[in-house]
Amino acid sequence: MTERTYLDAVLSDAAIRNGYVDLQSRHSDFFPGDAFGDRSGERKGMAVTLEFDGRSVETDIRIKSTETISPRTRFQRWFKSLRASPGDIIRIYRLDQRRYRLEHATHNGTSTLPSPASTPPAPSRVSNTNSASDMRARPALSAPSSVTQPTTGEISQGLVIADPWVDLILSGRKVWEIRGEPVSKRGPFAILRKGSGTIAGIVTLVDSKGPLSSAELRTTNHLHAVPVERFDGEYRYGTPYAWVLESPIRLPRPVPYRHPSGAVKWVNLDAPTLVALRSALTDTGTP
Repeated sequence: MTERTYLDAVLSDAAIRNGYVDLQSRHSDFFPGDAFGDRSGERKGMAVTLEFDGRSVETDIRIKSTETISPRTRFQRWFKSLRASPGDIIRIYRLDQRRYRLEHATHNGTSTLPSPASTPPAPSRVSNTNSASDMRARPALSAPSSVTQPTTGEISQGLVIADPWVDLILSGRKVWEIRGEPVSKRGPFAILRKGSGTIAGIVTLVDSKGPLSSAELRTTNHLHAVPVERFDGEYRYGTPYAWVLESPIRLPRPVPYRHPSGAVKWVNLDAPTLVALRSALTDTGTP
C-alpha cells in the first residue's frame, strides 16, 4: 500500500455550487474513526480542524452515502474567491491526528501549489492511495475477500454478545459461540458488546455444529469456554448449537453504533458505522 501525506478531491460543478469537498469513503481511514456523522446532522462526529484561506474551522465528516464522505462545513466563499472551476483539485494535507490543511492544488489544469523549495514540511504520513485518477478508478470500500483478512467491505451486520465472552472471543480462547439455534450465515461480522453501544472487534463465522448433547458440551469446554456446571440439567438456551468462529480482530478503539429498539441478536449496521469501522480496522493493519 502506497503511503501518502494527502488526499486529492476533484471539484465538480455541483460541488462548487454547494460548497462541498467530496471524497471516496474508502479513504475514511484518513480521518479519525470518531469524526464521522450521519448525512442529516442528527448524529454528528467529533470535530477535526480544517485550515484553509487563512482560517481554521472545526467540523465533523459527513457520511453522504456508502461511497462518499465530505467535511460538513461549506466552502462556497472560498471557492468563489478562488474562482474555482470544475476539474480543479483541492488537496487535503494531514498535519496531525485531528488537524488538516486544504490547498487549491490545480486550477484549469495548471498547478497552483508553491515550488518544492518553498513548500512547508510534509505532514505526518498516512497509509492511502490518494491520486485523483485512483479515487475514480477503485470501487468504494473495496477490499480483498478472505476469511483470514475480513474487511468492512464484507460486513453489514453485528452480533450482540455479552461479557465475558467478547474478550474471550477476541483473544482467540473461545472459538465456539454457543447459541440456541443453528445459523446459516457465513463470513465476517462485527462483535457488539452488549449494553455498551459499541463494536469491540470483528470475527468470521465459518460453520454451525449441533445440536450438541450435554456430554459433548462438557468435552468441548476448551472450544467454547462456558463453565461445565452450566450444563447440569437442562441447558437454559434450549437446544445448543456451536457457531464456529475464526480470525478474531480486536479494534484499537471501540466504534459506536446505533442500536435499534428491540434488537437482541443481529443488528444491521448503518453507513456511518461502517465507515467508522473501516477506519478503525485500518489501524489494525488489515487491508
